Amino acid sequence: MLYKLGLSTYYGPNFICDLGEIVEEMLPYSKKAFESYLEGNECREIVSSEIWYEERQDFSRKAVGTDRIAHKEERGFELLQGGEVFQGELLGGCLESFYDVLTTTRYEDEKEVCEKYGLFPGKEEWTGKVLFIETCEEKPAPELFEKEIIALKNKGVFDVVKGVLVGKPQDEAYYQEYKEILIRVIDNEKLPIVYNVNFGHATPRCALQYGVVAKVDMREKKIYLENLRSDEEAG
Repeated sequence: MLYKLGLSTYYGPNFICDLGEIVEEMLPYSKKAFESYLEGNECREIVSSEIWYEERQDFSRKAVGTDRIAHKEERGFELLQGGEVFQGELLGGCLESFYDVLTTTRYEDEKEVCEKYGLFPGKEEWTGKVLFIETCEEKPAPELFEKEIIALKNKGVFDVVKGVLVGKPQDEAYYQEYKEILIRVIDNEKLPIVYNVNFGHATPRCALQYGVVAKVDMREKKIYLENLRSDEEAG
């Protein structure tokens, strides 16, 4: 809704889950991303975190001060298919939220209301964009994940975007299965798909700004952010 109004907002660290961490310091990678929201600290380059963390199971008072379980990142950004370099304005979100908008799965009238107000971008709006998608803390089973990707495919999204960025699954749940589904369902080997990017529900996370131009260079395994949309373009 905010994007539809022309506002360029952020998909990234938030107050409750990141700034309100139950240890003394935010996770360093997420902290750097959070600081990029502030004037003069804009982050123009995204690289893979060297560490990923399991999600907490205990959020009670007794858990205060306990560190998250950390793992060394063994893979980094993965290019599943397509060209190594591509670019476009960022547009995307959580797959489960998209699926709710496009179906009656969660609320019987949600699809109708969202269609009435045009909340899901039309095919023309997706043209030339870099789609970013990720899964939520519900860790959807592969069968549901496939339905979610099919729903986007049926809207023609994969026919017109320049590439796809896929966030690391929380706790690396169904890591390999999701990769295989993406390749099989999208069924377009020329469309670049970059997997295991640090954004979304998995920690740590970077910040992706709606409407900013992302240049993905998998030769260097970096994502460069540049050329923010002007107020006139955003309106």
